[in-house]
Amino acid sequence: MFICQISGPLLDESQVRSIVDEIKQVITASSSRKRERGDRAKAEDFDAEEGELLKEENEQEEELFEQIGDCLGTLIKTFKASFLPFFDELSTYLTPMWGKDKTAEERRIAICIFDDVLEQCREAALKYYDTYLYHLLDACSDENPDVRQAAVFGLGVCAEYGGSVFRPVVGDALSRLNAIIRHPNSTHPENLMAYDNAVSALGKICQFHRDSIDAAQAIPLWLNCLPIRGDLIEAKVVHEQLCSMLERSDGELLGPNNQYLPKIVAVFAEVLCAGKDSSNRANCKSNDQFVEAASANVATFNPRINLVIPATTAAARLAVNSVILSLTIPWLAHAASSLWGSTPPCSSHFCCIASILFLVMGRFHSAMLHCLGGRCVIGEVRRPERRNEVFDAYSVYITSGSERGAKS
Repeated sequence: MFICQISGPLLDESQVRSIVDEIKQVITASSSRKRERGDRAKAEDFDAEEGELLKEENEQEEELFEQIGDCLGTLIKTFKASFLPFFDELSTYLTPMWGKDKTAEERRIAICIFDDVLEQCREAALKYYDTYLYHLLDACSDENPDVRQAAVFGLGVCAEYGGSVFRPVVGDALSRLNAIIRHPNSTHPENLMAYDNAVSALGKICQFHRDSIDAAQAIPLWLNCLPIRGDLIEAKVVHEQLCSMLERSDGELLGPNNQYLPKIVAVFAEVLCAGKDSSNRANCKSNDQFVEAASANVATFNPRINLVIPATTAAARLAVNSVILSLTIPWLAHAASSLWGSTPPCSSHFCCIASILFLVMGRFHSAMLHCLGGRCVIGEVRRPERRNEVFDAYSVYITSGSERGAKS
């Protein structure tokens, strides 16, 4: 895999051919070893010690398959449609890995490889839909959550790029996604990634196949699942879709008489207030990764948050403010107290606090804050003079704190 990553674009056809032939041999040899282990497990003298050895060998075999998947994924992402002739040769080796008699890891890897083909080759991959799409649908109900995640991610890719080829299975796909989303244990930690990818796939069906579904039911279902809390990559995709729909005042999103507006603002508020206490932090491999993800969310929502307030009735504004208050008062109390602590709060936190406060007060024309180069810049607002002085003072405090931290 490492060789593929480093030298991918430099490989010529004969070298790619050599790699593909080696992968065929590795898969064939692995299948032979698996049969041998099956025969050993049936032997009369098979005992617990031998069982532990077989378990270790199986784990090593799964690691090998994961490396095969990574290598093929890199080749597909590098060469895209030009790799498809090689993929056609490999399909006879990969298709059996979808079988129920294979391990969950083998099934997941096989699906991920196909997902890469769908995502990277797009129109050129449409010819595979008749063969593989129904495998994806079937895998959506797999007992293993990692397999389900790979399957529903693939459905989302098919919805985005499949066009008319995907349209005949939209109803079946919605049924499978709905089963995952509405399952009583759907948001348990072990199922969360599959749930998030199912929500993302549902959003893509709503976006690219709205004429084939009952949007008045599907879009509120999708909205009710937001925000995405587990899969940070899909969170950016889904939340960006929400922003785009809001920008164009999507009728099904807002609902009759803007009845879904409080839920929309609740999503905005939760993402803005995620901060360091967000459940997403558990899915970040480092603090730097978390800060990057949180900053991306703030960058996505902050420039658009002022779109929520204009052109709404007084009752709608009251509902919006009530939702924000109920969600954010505990967090704001904690975050605001840190303004006077020994350590200056970061500018992203200040952006979250001030944006929500502006919205809750409800008397501002705009509630935009932009974090530019570590400085908090307050956008166009209408506020009493005293409030202006207070927030200007906060901005100076945050800016000076950031500069002091940079110097230290």
